[in-house]
This record gives sequence, C-alpha cells and structure tokens, in this order.
Amino acid sequence: MTTNPDNAHRPPTERPPVTTATTTAAERSRAAELLRDAANHIKLCGLFKGEYWPGDLDEPGYIDGDPCCVLGALAIAAGIDDATHADIELDHYPALVIALDAIANRVAPGSEEPVVPAWNDHPDRTPAEVVAELRAAAGELDPDPPDPPPAVDAGHSIDLPGGPSTKPFHQAGSASTHQHSTSEVIGNV
Repeated sequence: MTTNPDNAHRPPTERPPVTTATTTAAERSRAAELLRDAANHIKLCGLFKGEYWPGDLDEPGYIDGDPCCVLGALAIAAGIDDATHADIELDHYPALVIALDAIANRVAPGSEEPVVPAWNDHPDRTPAEVVAELRAAAGELDPDPPDPPPAVDAGHSIDLPGGPSTKPFHQAGSASTHQHSTSEVIGNV
C-alpha cells in the first residue's frame, strides 16, 4: 500500500512541557491505561502503518474494528475517533503526551525527535512487537495497575447485593428494569 505523503502520520510537532517527573500519579496511571488499551486494540484489530487508521482523513473517521498505528490506537483509547482531533490532543492532552513520551523513551531513548511514527511504520515492525512495547511502557509508568474487574462469561451467574442470584449476568437486575431481548414477547402490539 502506498500512502499519500499529505495523509501520512502527522506526528506532534511541538510538545508542551509535560514530563513524567512533573506529572501526577493520576496522569501517569491514565497514560498507562491508555497504553494498555492501545496495546489491546492493536492485538485485537491489527497494526496499521502510514496513517492513524485506514482513511484517517475520510469521513466518518475511525470505524470500529479498524487496525491502527500506535498514535491512532492511543487516540481511540482516549475516545478520539477523528484524525484532526487526534492531531491536537496528541500534543496537548497530558495523559497522551505522557504515553507518547513513555513509548518514545523505550524505542529511541534520549531522542528529541518524534520517533514513534517512524518506529511504528518500519517495514519489519510486527504487531506483537508493538503490543509488547506498549505494555512495557505502561508497566514503567504504573507498575501496580488496579486489578481489572473479573470477566463474566455468558451463562455464568453473578452475585447481586442482598443475596445470591441464579440469574445469568445478562439478566441482572429486577424484573421491572430488565431489558427484554428481541426474542422475548413484550405484550400485545
């Protein structure tokens, strides 16, 4: 695939003076969370090179399930799904700046240049390498992340406050607030 140079990564050109040393623990934790979410996105949806995601300047922007580059996956993790907004926020949102600095420090320690796009786009770069570096950078920012909530598989029961339940997780709640599936009859029409 060839990419139009005008549509190629638009790396941050000027970083605000945010450094890991001057950030709060909450900002570092949020940056680590973004890095982990970006790693999960790339693992599940694939690694993209040359742009944030396929057709990143096209409408409607990001489409769920599209592969992303590191910058695009970080933007998606932060809830940003259009390239123009991503360009701005990758320069100014502290958790994104911290996340980019953390990955840059891993792939090109000491470099003053924006290296993440070139590192991502290297022809030999694999999704597994990117995922591993994103997770390692997250671990450096927040070595003791909170435990994720336990996964609930379809068909398993959950415990609700006030006593045991035999309802599968998708039926949790009272009968009056239970959302009916399309296969359930909801009365006369």
